[in-house]
Amino acid sequence: MRSVLAISFAAFFLSACFGDQSAKIVRTEQGIPHITSSTWLGLGFGYGYAYAQDNFCLIMKDVVRANGQSARYLGAEGDIAQDLIHALYNEDGLINDNFASRFSKQGQDVTTGFTDGMNRYLKETGVENLPQGVDGCKNQPWVRPITPTDLTKVMRKAIIFPSSGSLADLIALPTGPDIVTAAADFKANATSNKQVAQNNKTSPAQKAASANTSNKKANPLPKKLNIASSALLFPKAEQMGSNAYAIGGNLTDNGRGLLLGNPHFRWDDSLRFYMAHLEVKGEYNVMGASLHGFPLINIGFNQDMAWTHTVSTGKRFTFYEIRLDPTDPMKYAYGDELRDIETRTVSIEVPVGDGSFTTIEHTYYFTHYGPIVDISPLNPQLAGWPNVFGSIFAVRDVNVENYDFLDSWRKTGIARSVDEVIEANQILGNPWTNTIAVDRHGDAFYGDLSVTPHVTAEQLADCVRGIAGPALTAAGFITLDGSDPACEWDVNNDSPQQGVLNAEQLPTLKTRNYALNSNGSYWLSNEHTPLEGFSPILGQEQRQQSLRSRLAHQQIRDRLSGADGREGNGFNNANLRDIMFGSRNYGAELITESIVSVCNGVTDWSPHSDYPEEVPQACLILSAWDRQSDVDSVGSHIFLEMWNALDTAPPLWATPFDPSQAVDTPNTLDVDNLQVQEKVIVALAASVDKLLDAGIALNKPWGELQFITRQGQTIPIHGSLAFGFSVIKSNLVPEQGYTDIFFGNAYLQVVGFDKSNCPNAQVLLSYSQSSDPDSAHYADSSQLYGQKKWINAPFCAKQINQSRIGKTVFISDRD
Repeated sequence: MRSVLAISFAAFFLSACFGDQSAKIVRTEQGIPHITSSTWLGLGFGYGYAYAQDNFCLIMKDVVRANGQSARYLGAEGDIAQDLIHALYNEDGLINDNFASRFSKQGQDVTTGFTDGMNRYLKETGVENLPQGVDGCKNQPWVRPITPTDLTKVMRKAIIFPSSGSLADLIALPTGPDIVTAAADFKANATSNKQVAQNNKTSPAQKAASANTSNKKANPLPKKLNIASSALLFPKAEQMGSNAYAIGGNLTDNGRGLLLGNPHFRWDDSLRFYMAHLEVKGEYNVMGASLHGFPLINIGFNQDMAWTHTVSTGKRFTFYEIRLDPTDPMKYAYGDELRDIETRTVSIEVPVGDGSFTTIEHTYYFTHYGPIVDISPLNPQLAGWPNVFGSIFAVRDVNVENYDFLDSWRKTGIARSVDEVIEANQILGNPWTNTIAVDRHGDAFYGDLSVTPHVTAEQLADCVRGIAGPALTAAGFITLDGSDPACEWDVNNDSPQQGVLNAEQLPTLKTRNYALNSNGSYWLSNEHTPLEGFSPILGQEQRQQSLRSRLAHQQIRDRLSGADGREGNGFNNANLRDIMFGSRNYGAELITESIVSVCNGVTDWSPHSDYPEEVPQACLILSAWDRQSDVDSVGSHIFLEMWNALDTAPPLWATPFDPSQAVDTPNTLDVDNLQVQEKVIVALAASVDKLLDAGIALNKPWGELQFITRQGQTIPIHGSLAFGFSVIKSNLVPEQGYTDIFFGNAYLQVVGFDKSNCPNAQVLLSYSQSSDPDSAHYADSSQLYGQKKWINAPFCAKQINQSRIGKTVFISDRD
């Protein structure tokens, strides 16, 4: 079957070369390409060509990574574990047979066209004329024409990024059991399982495999496991985030829908956005942005509807604890049977230092759930095959089997109403994001219609067993009993993919008021209409909200009451843009007054700070600070470092969290508590010491400290950490400031509708369109961002003509 599929897919690509690959490309201000074609193949061809003009090298590097070749070609940027995981999951036959061949005809066409367009650009330009710089690839040996298979690998790399991609190191760690010693250990410890805390419900498989439980004298069974946090295991999780508002017709000035899209992504790698307008005559007409390497719009708008995404709190994988056969650690118990652990070997090439390369082979071990993982980084006592519990762990990743991601975005772009957005997303191809949408009729929508393991609340109560399972689950890593068939992801529904929650089991809210998300759970998409009763695998209900989520709700309240000082008490494009760039620091609004009062009560800072005479100055600055992260705000950096140093563990708040007042609690620092006072003093002293040690003056405005340099020009950047709404994350560089910006506001859009057929849309890309330092579009959009200016998105033909730059390009494969 595989060979037939591979041949048919190859034949499709061959036949596509003789299809209609022609498109019109018009550029408008800030370098936004508008691609028009009569076919999907032509659309992809034009988009790939235009994109390559701005970012060919950026995506070419990702092709290298997605093929498991970063260690061979990218030097210090190489990552062997990532290479191995992509060699495993992005093997050519697997991609062609199980992914690209399952795309719709439109998805296959646009993917093929995009690669051909990129190759057209490479042929015209030549490797010797490609850009240089950090993201350049001039004269690099890894530059080559790419294939649709390459592009599919790049997309799949992004799809599994938060799951198997982030687990790559742990999946690569297992090297198999020590057969001799393992069997002896099993035999010697066959009676020790009574010392392992078991769930009251013990499956037949657990009883059959009870001899697997180890109780080595040198490593006694722990009574408790202290599991490292998910932040330690997934440091790259910070690369994703977002804000979104869907404002319904009841709350807008004109009774129509209004959307804010504000995804937060990296500023310095391929997981960023590119603005474009794509049209297949009569079928698809969408403007917005796509992640680099995706040939369709991921976040955007059409004539009647606008949508955006935020990263969902739903889990994309679960661990399974696997009980081993006491006589053969390459077999595991499953129900009343024993199953074989299978192996798959992959190879990659790495440099050996003399200009030559050597081949590294690595064997992965698989259960029917997925690969075996070594999770000893979470706790060293979980190391070994078997570990002290006589078990090992496997991981099942829901996106490894997600074949519908591309069509999910294609169908969303075609939708003309909120109802059609909901219908489009019921194919469950969205890999890890919420969808927030509005339409010109005034409907607004929030939904976590993303592909999520079907793990029920009952399974979470019954299948999290032993000692390791509960400890891992409590730390955020759901771990089920892999020996019990009842703990498989449930398949008793009509979901498009087996073991996945269906659309009716996922939280959605359609409203004419508002829905929002700032990376909190689905629970409080609207504070007056909480969503409850869903599987805990989707997120937490009635739990404390982040400061950013609370501020998102507070800004809605302030607008509706008129307390924000803006005209009226409804929403329109202008005031929603102002809210986006308001630079409010909600953490500062809550605690600065208390911080200053504690500071003023300290008469001698010498026991706490290396700069005792400077700390009172910091307190005066904080007292006068506007509680904003604007470029002219003085005090933002002091608060930022103080917050980073503040121990936020209880006790801290005088008013604790109350689910019935989730937007307002917790609040008020408990400064009457001596322990809280000490926390504030320690944090404030640490802030002053860090800044002065780094040569950073305490009285400098934020824009002189947080900035980027593009083409020799300094661009002050507003916004700050996640205790505010407008998010920018940057590292402190001694003697300079927060000049190493790596994450935050990326593609922004505010989209409304009026009586005309043209959407009223303003857009912006914080880091600009091109990664080529010599491009005219390397810094132009960033300049606008620094000035809080927006681009009026030219969607209709008249608008495009008015903002056109350069010549119209007609491109065809017949040229």
